[in-house]
Amino acid sequence: MMPAIRRISQVPYQWDVISAPLSQVANQEKFMPRDFISENGFAITQTCRDYLSPLIQGEDFLRLRTAYPKSPN
Repeated sequence: MMPAIRRISQVPYQWDVISAPLSQVANQEKFMPRDFISENGFAITQTCRDYLSPLIQGEDFLRLRTAYPKSPN
């Protein structure tokens, strides 16, 4: 078993951590759903944007101390 993230809901975005059988996730290829790709195959759809948005929102600014990342402690 290994930890895996499971999306519970889109709005509000919620997730939890579950156990996943290693045999079902290791060395497995998962394709992007067809409805995430535009008809011409060169862009993503709004459905894809809605799915990805919570994963890429916001920005975490790097705190520096004399050009080195500052420890959070």
